[in-house]
Amino acid sequence: MHYDEQSIFEYLLSVYSSIILKDIVQHQRIQNVRFLQDLYRYTMSNIGNIVSAKSIRDYLKSQQIVISTDSVINFLHYGTETYIFNKIGSVNPDTKKYFEIYNKYYAGDIGLRNALVGYNFDKDI
Repeated sequence: MHYDEQSIFEYLLSVYSSIILKDIVQHQRIQNVRFLQDLYRYTMSNIGNIVSAKSIRDYLKSQQIVISTDSVINFLHYGTETYIFNKIGSVNPDTKKYFEIYNKYYAGDIGLRNALVGYNFDKDI
């Protein structure tokens, strides 16, 4: 692609869309595609930060959007199954934190992440 940034991002977005539509939406029979896309964009924007399905659900509830915590967890799980994300969970078995549903997600491919949410060299170091 001769290092044409626009062409590269368009190609990466088409790969990402193909994964979302074929591997997740069709396979899992997802009805709320818009929420799936928004959730993945949010997660990609917050790579390395703690993501809580409950806090996402609570925020959406405050916006009069009803979605279950289980749906958020399932959608994130589909992202890890297709390698869009890698999930790092709580791993300290000596504390109750082992049972928390707070996880960190990292991009399975940084190119897909950058194509989806852009990049900021100062923030993304």
